[in-house]
Amino acid sequence: MTQTISNCYRFPKLTAGRTPTTRNLLIATFIVWGSSMAGMMDRSALAQPEAHQVAETDSGDVSQEPSTAINKLIANLDSPQWKVRSKSTQRLAKIGVPSIQPLLAKLTGECSLESQTRGIKVLQQIADSNETTAENAAVEALQSIAATENMRLTRHAQVALRSVADKFNDRTIQEFKALGAEFGVPSRYGGSNATMATYAIKFGEKWRGTPDDLRKFPLLTTVDMIEITGEKFDDAFMIALGKHADPEAIWLDHVVMTDKGFEALSAFKNLREALIWYTPVSEASLDVISKWDKLSQIQLFGTGLKRDCENKLAVATPGLSVIYKHGALLGVRHEPFRQHATNGVRISVTVGSAASRGNIREGDIITSFDGKEIGIFLDLQDAIADKAAGDSVVVGVLTNNGRDEAERTVTLGKWEKD
Repeated sequence: MTQTISNCYRFPKLTAGRTPTTRNLLIATFIVWGSSMAGMMDRSALAQPEAHQVAETDSGDVSQEPSTAINKLIANLDSPQWKVRSKSTQRLAKIGVPSIQPLLAKLTGECSLESQTRGIKVLQQIADSNETTAENAAVEALQSIAATENMRLTRHAQVALRSVADKFNDRTIQEFKALGAEFGVPSRYGGSNATMATYAIKFGEKWRGTPDDLRKFPLLTTVDMIEITGEKFDDAFMIALGKHADPEAIWLDHVVMTDKGFEALSAFKNLREALIWYTPVSEASLDVISKWDKLSQIQLFGTGLKRDCENKLAVATPGLSVIYKHGALLGVRHEPFRQHATNGVRISVTVGSAASRGNIREGDIITSFDGKEIGIFLDLQDAIADKAAGDSVVVGVLTNNGRDEAERTVTLGKWEKD
């Protein structure tokens, strides 16, 4: 390049006494600049490391990219050159499935923050590729990373999962339904809403899945409550649930688990409501409840805990509303606008309840319960709360609009969902 410029622009011969013109000086400067640029271009072309050149290639079937080339691309995620890092990121995402396992091995080992950030970005792009096999493989890789002990890496993976979760929500609902889960508004009891949650996944007797199937739980973006009913759900299920789910509300009904399973649920960070019915809870598990720092209300029905658990939880978690019942249900409601009684409380009776089976009738006035005098409805609630389902008690009533006294022997029932 220097020779070409020199041939076109020769220096004019200077004679003694003549000074260079401005034109001559400009020409000389241009020649020197051109020579310098040509040398720099030649050196730049020779200076590119061979490993970095992998990022520049774009030929052949990307799905058949050799493992050595993939490993070089992964190494280049931490290149000092931004262009190389960027092109390696794009190339790995384009390769797709073959990139995932080598990338997963790199991310879960020793690697820089730059490699972690770009590696997660590659998996996120593959998970959003509209190719089912690649999407599922990338999501599983992100879920594996989210379950690691590396908190920084875990947060990156969780953010990536949330970014693709909306796309996967409907598909994941269908996958859970195929395994026997049900979806809908939260269940009710006693004719009232049990929770402020709006959309629940319900695990019951129809569930045919395994604890490992819960790995896709983070993709359920519309679910804010989990209902679990039945003795088939044990510690293994709870451990998987604690690892992959983070609901705003949970309802455990007749679940069989130990302190180990309950401890796994301490991982919940956004739990606001908990309904625990006829599920064993030990004194040790009260520590788990106190770790749910966003919890505002908990129901403990038939858990085996003693009544003083209310005070213990109130001390450990100020502001927490605790509704405690030993588990018994009489099946009556207060009728304050029909009271007109000097002692006792007038009640209405739920059809098919323990009270109905015990011959307590609509409009009767309950004056005593298991030998305890009843003055207001709260007295009756407290008396029932100390009893277990199946206990037999004597209930004193005024019948015939308060004119006749009678005693009814009642076998108490238990709380059930509507």
